Amino acid sequence: MFSQILSKLPNDMGWLPTALVGLLTFIVIRHFVKRMKYPPGPFPLPIVGNLLAFRDDTPQFIKMIEWQKKFGPVFTLWFGSRPVIVVNNWDATREALTIRKNDVIGRNKTIMGEMFKQENEDIMFADYSPEWEVLRKIAHSAVRKYAISEELAELVRDVVDSSVRKMLEGKSALYEETDQDFIKLKEPNELILIEFGGGIPGDLIPLLRIFTFHKEWKIKKAMDEYNTVLKREFVEHKKSYKTDTVRDFTDAVLAAKEEAEKEGKSSVEYLKDGNLIQVISDLFVAGTDTSQLMLRWMILLLGNYPNIQKQMYEEIESALGNRAPVQEDKHLCPYTSAFIMESLRFGTVAPFGLDHRTTVDTEINGYKIPKDTMVLFNFWAQNRDAKYWKDPDIFNPDRFLTNNKLRNERINSYVPFGQGRRMCLGEKLAMANLFLIIVRLLQQCQISLPDGAESARLDPQPVSFAGVPFLYKIVVKPRNEVVT
Repeated sequence: MFSQILSKLPNDMGWLPTALVGLLTFIVIRHFVKRMKYPPGPFPLPIVGNLLAFRDDTPQFIKMIEWQKKFGPVFTLWFGSRPVIVVNNWDATREALTIRKNDVIGRNKTIMGEMFKQENEDIMFADYSPEWEVLRKIAHSAVRKYAISEELAELVRDVVDSSVRKMLEGKSALYEETDQDFIKLKEPNELILIEFGGGIPGDLIPLLRIFTFHKEWKIKKAMDEYNTVLKREFVEHKKSYKTDTVRDFTDAVLAAKEEAEKEGKSSVEYLKDGNLIQVISDLFVAGTDTSQLMLRWMILLLGNYPNIQKQMYEEIESALGNRAPVQEDKHLCPYTSAFIMESLRFGTVAPFGLDHRTTVDTEINGYKIPKDTMVLFNFWAQNRDAKYWKDPDIFNPDRFLTNNKLRNERINSYVPFGQGRRMCLGEKLAMANLFLIIVRLLQQCQISLPDGAESARLDPQPVSFAGVPFLYKIVVKPRNEVVT
């Protein structure tokens, strides 16, 4: 085809075919030479790389497990002209993120990240820096404060009770929301998922921005409204904040800043309002959709395995009765906690977390990796690795119990929240929320599937970079109507 096009060019352009052939030869040779610097992987095409390989209905994180069988646990994909190192197993992940903990701690600058940051600094999208270190410490302090607060337990109780009443009355779905500010806060995330499947293509191939600019503008507009709501709420919280009172996560952030100021830390200079708003934003962005997806998996699993649900309810009934749960009750409900842990393993909702970037020339699994290389860790693959998990594709909460007690030791290849210094900021808060929600839900109702036990489809949808269960219907009955 290329020769046919050249034959149709004017005769006085005889130099052009030679030049084009030379240019194409240069591009191909450069392409092959560049590939030699990285671990082997599927053959990439010029310009698009391996992106066309993701056109079928296999989720990316499962497709990468298939490639692992051929290329090993560490291999290279090409997103356009950008090399991306994929790490599929726990051993290589531990080497990169724990042993060489500062070598792969960077973050690539992205269109999506800049939209969220609004010219401030945050934790999720920011590159590694002293400012990032300070903000992460503040965020961890705030998460610890709020996760154990009575306010969180009371909030969860009220929300679950209200949702259960609505479900039993048939008025609305569990996740329905009418508050306009909350809708504005969720809209950017939902638009990114709907319009782009979880990421902006221009971050992989800049040329694609020509074709997606209108979608980016739509997300940018939603992002502006999102930040307007956040800033207004933050200002109002500052006005009404009282020392030693934690009403919500924003108060917990303000309390953490107050502690840093009292200790006279030099890091206070990084704790300006814009950065603190972004810390709050990070937790909201990272926690809302992922928590909702995780609850979708858990409710599906409760309905699919009624015997597991029955055992959980009997444990909760024996330990708590109808009393609303608090965090201190976790040790009284080991099987329920094991169900939550197994759900997080089985339905990993963020299979890759966010991308990492090498900050120095480093090594992973024996391969030399140049500085400024993008690295993806496939946590879905690690949570389903047969080397560490017996029957990994079978849902079994008992794997997290020893003598009817929750396992306390560190569990290898269990990475629902990632690993290393970039692991999910909201892990403790998510675990607190999920326990409170599931316990309160089962205290009040029984969940089943219309087609009966073990009728559910338990593979994830082919939706970009997220672990999303297929849509399903449930039957909800109040506990006082359940026949045992």
